[in-house]
Formats: sequence, structure tokens, C-alpha cells
Amino acid sequence: MIRLVAFLATALILTGCSNSPEEDFIGTWHDAEEGYNIEFFTDGTMVVQEADGEDQLSGDYEILNDERIVLRLSDGRSEARTLVASYEFRGDTLTLNAPDGFRSNMTRTTR
Repeated sequence: MIRLVAFLATALILTGCSNSPEEDFIGTWHDAEEGYNIEFFTDGTMVVQEADGEDQLSGDYEILNDERIVLRLSDGRSEARTLVASYEFRGDTLTLNAPDGFRSNMTRTTR
């Protein structure tokens, strides 16, 4: 989970495709390698949870354009962190790349 927080605390790189970016994000995404799920809701909120259910972050997001998103996340015990991210969709795969070289390939599990 520490690695996830560090990853989300840096700027991420992503790009949009067929639907509006908002529609593309909605649903649950799973990163098998890192062991977490991210769920984006239609009301602009989101939840990040380890696959085993141990740790969880929650917050909200705002799509800035076809390449960038703002995420505000908190573990509920500390102040929310604001992150500017970029994104890339390829079908049901969402790839996140941090400037520090961390890469996350997530697969959509639900819409």
C-alpha cells in the first residue's frame, strides 16, 4: 500500500479514447501485480483498496481533459493528498505511468 500511495502521490501519465474520459473511468480497475483495486463512481468519488481488503483510500477525482485527471485521496486519518495524473486507455486496460518510472497496468473488472 505504501508503494501505491507513493505512486499516486506523483503525477501519472494517461490518454483517452472512444467514450468521454468520465465514462471511460467509471467502474472497477484491478492491478494484479501491485494487488489493489480502484473504483471510480459517476458522482466523482473514488475508492482505492488493496485486493485483500486490508487498506483503503477514498476521495474524489476531476477529469481536466483527455490526458489529465486530478485525484484527491485520504486514508481517513490524515489530510487528503491532491495529485495531478495523466492516463492511457487501451480497451479494458488503463495504464498509469509515474514520472519516477513506476507503471501500473490495470484491467477493468466492472463497469
